[in-house]
Amino acid sequence: MQLLLPLYAISLSVSAAGVGLIRGLAQFGGLATTLPCGFLIDHYGARRVYLVSCLLDAAVICLIPYATTLPLLTGCLFLEAALGQVRWTTVNSAFFSCLGRFGYGRAGWARASLGVGANFIGPLVGGLLAQRVSYLVSYALVAGVVAAPALVIPLYRRGGGGKLQAVPGGATLSDQFRDLLGNRLLWRISMLQAVSMSSNSAYLIYIVLLVAHTLGGTPGLASRLIAVQGFAFVGIMLFGGRLLKLHPLRGLYGWSFLAQAAGLLVCGTLSRPWELGAGAVAFGLGTGMLTTINFSRLGTMAGAKGKLSGLFFLVTGTGVAFGPIWSGLATQLWGIRAAFLGFLPMIALAFIYVMVRPSKRYVLGAEPVAL
Repeated sequence: MQLLLPLYAISLSVSAAGVGLIRGLAQFGGLATTLPCGFLIDHYGARRVYLVSCLLDAAVICLIPYATTLPLLTGCLFLEAALGQVRWTTVNSAFFSCLGRFGYGRAGWARASLGVGANFIGPLVGGLLAQRVSYLVSYALVAGVVAAPALVIPLYRRGGGGKLQAVPGGATLSDQFRDLLGNRLLWRISMLQAVSMSSNSAYLIYIVLLVAHTLGGTPGLASRLIAVQGFAFVGIMLFGGRLLKLHPLRGLYGWSFLAQAAGLLVCGTLSRPWELGAGAVAFGLGTGMLTTINFSRLGTMAGAKGKLSGLFFLVTGTGVAFGPIWSGLATQLWGIRAAFLGFLPMIALAFIYVMVRPSKRYVLGAEPVAL
């Protein structure tokens, strides 16, 4: 999806700014479902919610190649983002509920496993499909992959009612909302994640447009750059959990934002494939490390994981929606390189924030008070 969408939009004569705009607007579909999804998960269980969302999302993906106008394409992407966010939230809330058993140093493993498909295998396969088959066939294959879990998971039986975590006795819906919205630590890590994910969502779109549309490269080169970024992202999430035991939060957060800034700076100024590849590695390492930190901290929080995940992904989803819109506007005003350079001031502010706040050494399973 990350590679196919920009290429398909270009085939419809959509401008580079327009691609970012429709992708950003579509992400508001995910924002509309994230928080309600958290409450549904805690009530009905992640398994049921996930299976239904897989089937509905696959059906919507099949409709995308028939959307040949901007309103239709935006509408399909809005629905796909809404259902895709439900799948994303259910998987992560189920993982967070078991994180105490898995070990908090493995907080990034669920995101890493998803990243193998979304950021590594998907772009490579998408690059091949874009050059060899039609968009109709490509999106049909994507829909099949999305629907597959709904056909396989029911074959595995497990005991229990499937609810992630019981709602505290006597707590009304308004009480649950008040407690959730008053969680200051959750808001802080969500905002930091939103900054990172806004630049990440824009990067995945505009690196394709930069290579295939501006620099005269091939979709294959664009897919390899996304795959390199995804490989770095997944690698640091798999093995970066060990760093949480060795270094304070301030240093890890600061290093993460510096790596992201370096990657964006390279993409915003240089053009050789190896240079863009180095930028992709730096950007992937930075976003992956920051996600590992925040996922680990989220896993240590007390409370129903569905609601915690819902608010976390609502805030970060806002960043995901904002990223392509901001890049689209920056591209329209200052050129496509601004799609990358335009995030440097935001990352600089986040870097300053984590540097000036008091920080304590992070102990897995024992959340520090500061930051």
